[in-house]
Amino acid sequence: MTRWLRTALASLFLALGVAGWPLVAQQPATPPIEGAFRELFISGGGDRAIARVLTDSTESWFARWHLLTRAKKSIDVSYFILKDDIFGRSMLGLLRARAREGLAVRLMLDGRGSGKLARSSEGYGYLRALMQEPNVQVRIYRPLAKSLLTVPLNVRNALASNHDKIFLIDGEWLITGGRNIATEYFAQTADLPKVFRDTDIVLKSALIGARARTAFDEEFARWDNSAVRERPFDELEDRRMELEAAWRAMNARLLAMEGDTSRLQGTRLAPLLEQARAELDLLPALRSGPVGSFAGYEPFQGDRPVPVVLLDKHSRLGKKNEITAGLVRLIDASSSDIHIQNPYIVLTRTAREALGRASARGVKIVINTNGPTSYDHLVTQATFLREWKGLLKELPTCRLFAYNGPAMIHAKVFTFDDRVAVVGSYNMDPLSEQINSEAVCVVQSPDFARRNRLRVEADLKSSEEWSLPAATGPEGMAAATSTPAGPPAEAVQGALKLLTVTGVATLIRPLM
Repeated sequence: MTRWLRTALASLFLALGVAGWPLVAQQPATPPIEGAFRELFISGGGDRAIARVLTDSTESWFARWHLLTRAKKSIDVSYFILKDDIFGRSMLGLLRARAREGLAVRLMLDGRGSGKLARSSEGYGYLRALMQEPNVQVRIYRPLAKSLLTVPLNVRNALASNHDKIFLIDGEWLITGGRNIATEYFAQTADLPKVFRDTDIVLKSALIGARARTAFDEEFARWDNSAVRERPFDELEDRRMELEAAWRAMNARLLAMEGDTSRLQGTRLAPLLEQARAELDLLPALRSGPVGSFAGYEPFQGDRPVPVVLLDKHSRLGKKNEITAGLVRLIDASSSDIHIQNPYIVLTRTAREALGRASARGVKIVINTNGPTSYDHLVTQATFLREWKGLLKELPTCRLFAYNGPAMIHAKVFTFDDRVAVVGSYNMDPLSEQINSEAVCVVQSPDFARRNRLRVEADLKSSEEWSLPAATGPEGMAAATSTPAGPPAEAVQGALKLLTVTGVATLIRPLM
């Protein structure tokens, strides 16, 4: 080939490239948020897992009951709160029934959160009745007597709790999220107006399951936990019968198979069954969820595998904290929008600075939380009421929505650029960041993230936007809203008003 011909061809190729006809197709750049997720996925041992977001309370209960009844080998359950109501007793009864069938059962309850069940003689009797089965281990996470032993080192040690919600079946089916085990987490608003608006995730993956089991094991084995053991003088027959009646009544109600109990009349079980059914009669909406009746329920509805990573965090007495750094990384990688739904917005310096950097880049931030008509934590709400204006001043691209009661936001979810979603137990406050044990799942899926975001936006319709006066508000933001400037004065009364006005809550802010 002559020099002239080579030169002519090179000029032609250059001209074609300049004209917009690239010789090699350009690969689309990976969005920064997906790059940040990939780093978490690799460092956290992620996996492609079938996953479904559970936003309806009835479906969330269906999912748990479905997995418990179909477990084949093992059940590991850890909750901050498990109450001795019909949901708590029926779950304990079913755990006992599955243990009698040979399954290995481990249960861990927080010594502070589970209150009556972990401390009262009657509540503790339920746990000892469960412990009568040889395949069962029960631990109370840091009961008060042991937690006080660590106070001389730091007063916040006494508050360190296991806030995880780990529901692990056969080492591969996992449910985690915001829900504990109590009526207010699984009832419908038609049956109980002051319920929690919450979100869970159910997934199937042996690799993610192994990560969840490690998170469970590391907290289960702590020296300052207490094992629940049977004592020789315990009279547990009544507690065993109550658990038996509760799970049988729940199972029959879900399967619509209650039938005639006349053959049980005269036995000790019959009146207990009637009492359990009376509790269930107060919850008629439990009979069916958005996916139909329980009899035909399956956890997945055509859901496909998506990349998922489980991030874990020890309490302040441990060393691991994958969640805080992971959330900061995702916030810093966001380029379009961030949606946050969380019951407690008391931002730490780390959270404020990360969201501040995002706002400075022009990232839209939407926060949905509780206001004075829907809260359940007095000190946290008082602190939030003192700080919300400062928050909006620091984050000019942020819109803040307070949920109207009587129901309450309890979901702990994040959505980044409609591509990555986080569902877990992590609150936006110092307790979750610095004191408690937590667990979250991070999912990279536009479809999953969009469903997560749409749920938040649905709750915005039942919320009021709080905004700064137009003179100090972000450019263009005031014109876009016609909402009240802040919380209604009539809703901030009594102790809440006293704490808010005096600022007393601010003094104990680091302990929240």
